[in-house]
Amino acid sequence: MSGRRVSILNCKEGCILARDVVNDCGIKIAAKNTILTSYMLDRLANLGIDEIHIDEEGNNDDLLGTNDSLLDDYRKSYVKKVNTLKDIINDLAVGKVLDIRKVNEISEAIYREMVETDDIIRYLTIMKCADEYTYRHCLNTSIYAGIIGRWLNLDTEQVKEIVKSGLLHDIGKTRIPDTILNKRGKLSTEEFEEIKNHAAYGYLMLKEAVGISSAVKEAILNHHERVDGSGYPNGQKGYALHLYAKILAIADVFDAMTSDRVYKSKVSPFEALEMFKTIGIGIFDIDILNIFINKLPKYYLGADVMLSTGEIGQIIYIPPHNIFKPIVKVSDKLLDLSEDDQIEIQYMI
Repeated sequence: MSGRRVSILNCKEGCILARDVVNDCGIKIAAKNTILTSYMLDRLANLGIDEIHIDEEGNNDDLLGTNDSLLDDYRKSYVKKVNTLKDIINDLAVGKVLDIRKVNEISEAIYREMVETDDIIRYLTIMKCADEYTYRHCLNTSIYAGIIGRWLNLDTEQVKEIVKSGLLHDIGKTRIPDTILNKRGKLSTEEFEEIKNHAAYGYLMLKEAVGISSAVKEAILNHHERVDGSGYPNGQKGYALHLYAKILAIADVFDAMTSDRVYKSKVSPFEALEMFKTIGIGIFDIDILNIFINKLPKYYLGADVMLSTGEIGQIIYIPPHNIFKPIVKVSDKLLDLSEDDQIEIQYMI
């Protein structure tokens, strides 16, 4: 929907944005389909936004129905990709040749969805409640990696290559015993060393594969390497790492942190990004990391969240000076999370 352009002064609470609102620097400060509150209208005015595009026909009920329909379509597409990826990985696990046609099929579908909608990030967060972590993690990582590639202004083929890297990055885990992969307690030194072998196992499984570039194979081998040399399997440093591997490293860790695993509960995207900002400096490529940290939060505008208080709220504003602590509307009150350290976002709904 293109909507009608109106003065910010003539807008009322409850209007629905028909387009993203961006500032003079091109930074998104309010997302399309957001239901405007009086607080948001005041903030937009204070940020120098004079006009916005609103949906003339939509109302709250219609908006909810549209989002439900789009989410349902994405869920079906997501499940289909997970099932296809499961076939690919299981075939490789029993020694079959990589089905590059299926890999390309998923890569093309992911690229189309990234180009066609900004909602993919919020939808992806919702999909994390599904089963089969290994397959979902590979799919999710490929999507986050592809999004980072687009934010870096890489060309179409490079983005698709990065997506393929994400799809296949953990296939080496099929060589690790389930008793180790699914262990709930602390791993022994020997077990952890075996887990670390999965990157090399994956590389060896694809070393002779036709249709997979050397850059993708290198990214699979090095997705646990860190720019300071503290990673594995070979302790390579940043200057020796391919761009794809450095992108994949961030996407892989972010999805792992924001997903439930047998040995660790997930954290919210905002908590994960804040951890990246502290412990991530020095071990991930700083330029890629800064782009990821600064661009990702705004895509959660309008998202529903569960707070540590047990209340459900909606993210209505992300302060540019403190992107890890959004303002959340709960019923008729506004909570500025930067002013109350006792309240946190537990997870996205």
